[in-house]
Amino acid sequence: MNPIRVIAVDDEPASLQALRAMLADRKDVEIIREISQPSEAIQEIKKQKPDVLFLDIQMPGMSGFQLIEQIKSEDMPIVVFVTAYDRYAVKAFDAHALDYILKPYGHNRLEETLTRVKEHLARKEQYHQYKRIEQLIESMRSETSNPPRFLVKKKDKVIHVKPEDIDWIEASGNYVRLKVRGEGFLLRERISVIEKKLPKRNFIRVHRSMIVNLDRIKELVPIFQRDFTLVLNDGTKIKLGRTYAEEFFKLMKAL
Repeated sequence: MNPIRVIAVDDEPASLQALRAMLADRKDVEIIREISQPSEAIQEIKKQKPDVLFLDIQMPGMSGFQLIEQIKSEDMPIVVFVTAYDRYAVKAFDAHALDYILKPYGHNRLEETLTRVKEHLARKEQYHQYKRIEQLIESMRSETSNPPRFLVKKKDKVIHVKPEDIDWIEASGNYVRLKVRGEGFLLRERISVIEKKLPKRNFIRVHRSMIVNLDRIKELVPIFQRDFTLVLNDGTKIKLGRTYAEEFFKLMKAL
């Protein structure tokens, strides 16, 4: 059987080197090109027609998704997305049954991915995977083109609050309290409803009654055994609920 022909596209030399090292002794996989500039990858994919594309998502100038949009379905190989930990991206890949690997590379995860790649190739599933990628890109485009806005009262006015301006959100019965750039606002809405409206890439539930903007977390302080306190940039201290700790630490480990 011929080896699986791979093109790897990643702007980080260390990631390309790690992938090359892990595949070096394998007879069933061959990296035919390593490309650091996504703009160069489009023609190379059409020319080389690889079986598999290891594709970084976040690259300067052109994202992995933008690269894919410029490749015709008949030229599209099986795609394995490569990403630093992004909660929304990972959930989106799972929802659309797409393969992904988190940075830094791990041997076990790579082995699992290659096993699935072989299954895809045996069933000739490139077209079906391409359709799933199209659906993923469309869903992500819809989310970014229609960002949520929250209407809150400020004295005798009603103002819009953008999610990126929110520091944290606390539940209070049928209300939530929004901390926005140092100001507090009440909004008549349940926290579970608010959570669904927030961009999943920026916010995480850390307690039954608390949601935090990831960009506002300054440090994590251990209290006792498995208990921890989050310290935010504004000095606010929030206890990390044990129910939510596993996902939180999974995120922190991968960052």
